[in-house]
Amino acid sequence: MRPGIRVRNRQMDIRDRCAGRIKHPTRQRGPEYLGKRNARKQCQQTDGSFHGDLLSQKRLAPTCKPVNRVLVFIGNFWQLATSNSTMRNKLTHSFLTAVLLLHFEPSLTAADYYAFAYFKEPARSGIYYALSTDGYRWTPVNGGNPVWAPQYPKELMRDIFITRGPDHQFHAVWTWGWREKVIGYAHSSDLIHWSSQVRVPLMEGIPGTIHTWAPEIYWDGQRREWLIIWSSIAEGETRNRIYSSFTRDFVTFSPPSVFFDPGYDVIDATILHAQGETRNRIYSSFTRDFVTFSPPSVFFDPGYDVIDATILHAQKRYYLIFKDQTKVPLTYKLRMADSHSLEGPWSHITDTLTESWSEGPSAIRIGRYYFLYYDHYRPAPNHEVRRYEALRSSDLKHWEEIDDQISFPAGCKHGSFFKLTQAEAQRLKALPASAVSQ
Repeated sequence: MRPGIRVRNRQMDIRDRCAGRIKHPTRQRGPEYLGKRNARKQCQQTDGSFHGDLLSQKRLAPTCKPVNRVLVFIGNFWQLATSNSTMRNKLTHSFLTAVLLLHFEPSLTAADYYAFAYFKEPARSGIYYALSTDGYRWTPVNGGNPVWAPQYPKELMRDIFITRGPDHQFHAVWTWGWREKVIGYAHSSDLIHWSSQVRVPLMEGIPGTIHTWAPEIYWDGQRREWLIIWSSIAEGETRNRIYSSFTRDFVTFSPPSVFFDPGYDVIDATILHAQGETRNRIYSSFTRDFVTFSPPSVFFDPGYDVIDATILHAQKRYYLIFKDQTKVPLTYKLRMADSHSLEGPWSHITDTLTESWSEGPSAIRIGRYYFLYYDHYRPAPNHEVRRYEALRSSDLKHWEEIDDQISFPAGCKHGSFFKLTQAEAQRLKALPASAVSQ
């Protein structure tokens, strides 16, 4: 016996009994026998709703709460078919078809909302939000004004990343400044009112650190900790045991001095002068409370300059999308790698997915597609625009440009995307234009 049909018939029985349309087959008693309280209890699920409701509002007793009236006609069929095997068979076929549609067709359910959190240059005004139900058209809230402002003088709020944690709180990290060894962190229950903004000194203990850019956070369920990743240039320790001296004529020499000391014995040094800065690599750290953090370590280093990494969990694998920051030859494009684990190792690095001058990727699944959004921040050959752009894919292998199908708030920069509940979306939509949280 198909369990869906069995449950369906039982639920219909209970529903009709609650509405008083049929009597119990043996007791011949209506809802007055059950009592109002018991009738309500049987008509509703534990969350207060009756899932897969097949009857219209007008034909239900007040104690039976409808949720979805898409299949009203099946309720009518059921009444007519209770004593007719042919009609009952039609009902079975219609019911299964309708249930499949409800389960697999997103358009038959209430609209899902998705949020886009972003900043605008010069990153001193704060964080903005936009909403979408389809992943293509993003509408700013709060009259296009920032919802959340910097708390401290000279603080920047760049490269914002927001995600929902297992504690049901929203957690946010961002780039605090261009030449900083810290990142920013705060948390919120409603995306409007945020905790005090905290400077997290991830790289302050690493000598030679130049910057700490584009942090992102991911909950590691196995470790029960947050994984933090970011990009930095760091030279590490500067001690050496190679000595040096100067001379102009190879007759007189300056006193010798320590030139290089890595902390262990070194000999046979040679020097190569290469163009460009020290390479960016993606770093990581773990935390359980955003108060104490593990020492930073290299998370991803493909052998060339990389920044702006983001992670998508899909198809039982993890996908790392990042910016190839290679300067010679100029690349500045997005690539993707994958792993069976959130912590790597990462392999199967793809060819470039975007044109040059692309950065700040963020990926999310909406409906049947995976969307990859990114900031095309400078005109490129044969691509003379600056704007937020997007690719989509149904399998994470074949990508297509959808720039002509999307719309974003003007001036938006490097942000993050996440799903909202109906209540959370309505709360953001209801914000007055003057509301700014600090």
